[in-house]
Amino acid sequence: EDIPKNQARQRLGLDEDSKIILYFGLIRPYKGVDVLIEALLKLKMDVNLKALIVGEIYKGCESIRERLKQLPADRVLLIDKFVPDNEVAVYFRAADLVVLPYKSATQSGVIPIAYRCRRPVVATRVGGLPEAVEDGLSGWLVPPNNADELARAICCYFSELNTPDMEAGIETIAKRLTWERYVEVLSDLAASIKPN
Repeated sequence: EDIPKNQARQRLGLDEDSKIILYFGLIRPYKGVDVLIEALLKLKMDVNLKALIVGEIYKGCESIRERLKQLPADRVLLIDKFVPDNEVAVYFRAADLVVLPYKSATQSGVIPIAYRCRRPVVATRVGGLPEAVEDGLSGWLVPPNNADELARAICCYFSELNTPDMEAGIETIAKRLTWERYVEVLSDLAASIKPN
């Protein structure tokens, strides 16, 4: 659903003037939500910054609720549930920045959704994530398990106000992540194979 940011925020009961970062997806140990919380603590959670953490908490991550209590209650919104497809876009449209603090990963389906909603991404340099996020163009890449660098990247986005530049970069990257482009690459590969 292609809705304006202000309408998405109204649906979620979020302030229109807030700086909103979004973590979206299952909350499992390798997803690094604990590192995100540590980064938010380092940012001192300025009064305009709000973290939206959306996803089911899985076994091994029960302590996330306790760790979130270290942050001001009005600065974090935890939505511990499965989000059906028809509601996903609302969270992305409400956010300014999407954060993937993964400790390990092969890839992420969150990045294409963020790009479709024209939101930049801060992701860790794990698995295939560096292939989908171009540092400084469509977001930032940071080392895994590094709350200082994660906090720096979040701060960088909001302090440098890179939104217009990021939107152009996201458009460029998003064109590489289409089914049409995938078919084109496969066709080129098939055409390059010479039979024996």
